[in-house]
Amino acid sequence: MVTGGVNTGGVNTGGGHNQAMAKGLFTQGICVLLRQPVSVDTLRERLSKLNFVSEHTSSGDDESAVTLVFEFRPEVNGHLLVMLSEQPWPDDLGDPEVAPERFIAWSLGQYTPLAFPGCLLRAGQQSAVWQERESQLREHSAHIRCLISYVLEPGELDGESMDAAQMMGDSSSSADDLDAAFDGPTYQVGPRLDDDADELGDDADEFESDEFESDEFDDNEFDDVTGEMPLVPQDYDAVAEMMFLTRTVESILELPEALCYFNPGGEVLQDTDGLRRGLNHAWSHDVPPLEMWSNVRHFHATKEWSLMDTVGNGQFDVPDVEAVFRSTEYDPDDVCVFLRSASMYLLSSDREVSDEDTADGPGNILWRAIECVEGLSDPPRDTIRWVPQDDNTPPAELLDPGVDEEDRIESEMDIESEMDSDDVDELDEELDNDPDADLGGPPF
Repeated sequence: MVTGGVNTGGVNTGGGHNQAMAKGLFTQGICVLLRQPVSVDTLRERLSKLNFVSEHTSSGDDESAVTLVFEFRPEVNGHLLVMLSEQPWPDDLGDPEVAPERFIAWSLGQYTPLAFPGCLLRAGQQSAVWQERESQLREHSAHIRCLISYVLEPGELDGESMDAAQMMGDSSSSADDLDAAFDGPTYQVGPRLDDDADELGDDADEFESDEFESDEFDDNEFDDVTGEMPLVPQDYDAVAEMMFLTRTVESILELPEALCYFNPGGEVLQDTDGLRRGLNHAWSHDVPPLEMWSNVRHFHATKEWSLMDTVGNGQFDVPDVEAVFRSTEYDPDDVCVFLRSASMYLLSSDREVSDEDTADGPGNILWRAIECVEGLSDPPRDTIRWVPQDDNTPPAELLDPGVDEEDRIESEMDIESEMDSDDVDELDEELDNDPDADLGGPPF
């Protein structure tokens, strides 16, 4: 793997952020960036078609002073949380030393699951479809976060003043419990490819839309061991959640204060018209609107090699996909379609992609899959990396699948154990040679 820190255009990805926050207390999240703050009454009126549960105000100096709670799948304790913030989106997502409260909120998933520092910056850099984004984003002064959760405490829905951690029945989180900063590769951000390709590949055509439009859900049982409701229900449907959240955000975008749609986990930015076009295009083809939920990015890895990847597939509980290829030999538009088709295949098929699997790809040749525990660009995540089987061999750092965290820890422990064993052997040898040797330490 290429050494050095990831180039995110000036955003520091350190400060304790070593991975994107996985699903847990919250399972999905989408944001609306605002020109100016929206009043609670205005937002409640805008969402009046939803079943309102309660309103909460923060008990501390919280950047999200008010949280509105609505029903979502009440039979499994599901809720929609709408958090109003009078502050711009905090793209650094907090620092345990400088902004510990924000950092802990990020660690709990309150800034949406899978969000990682610099996600708004990267979304802007890799969003050429919305040409006015830079000038529009300068108007951004507040935001709304929409989150799904199944673990709200029933007794905590009475509107008392509390923060989101207390609403979840969890007040024990500490920045000291989080790992050190992520150290990854460096890339120069390249131009974003056009997203006007209509084809999603043969695999996408076979996807049935009724897989994500079901309104019927089976009853869920409590955990057999703990007797408590699990973090997600047994019939959990990630795509159905995203559809519900997207429709909620569509409604909020009708407010005059609303600036644009922002998906932090998928690093997607769209204005209202762009979001509506993308959704209509997907629904007319009976496929989920992946382009509105996840991004395809294009990087210049070296002078001769390109990297393209998806970001956001983790929202649907499938890995992101990458492609490395010589820049002069493949059309980025073709690679984009290939990555979207691969994502759709992972989403719609029960079969997993493994090392050495192959697929027909750009250039009318086979592309080989590599299972990776570390992607080549932020955010840190598992990926499936595709490499064309042509006469070119990518640089070694572009083929490195990364090291699994558990394997890394086990390896470090083995090294430490071996070093301790060597120290004991040296001590035994010293005592054998000189039984009266001074071993240091206080005399007894």
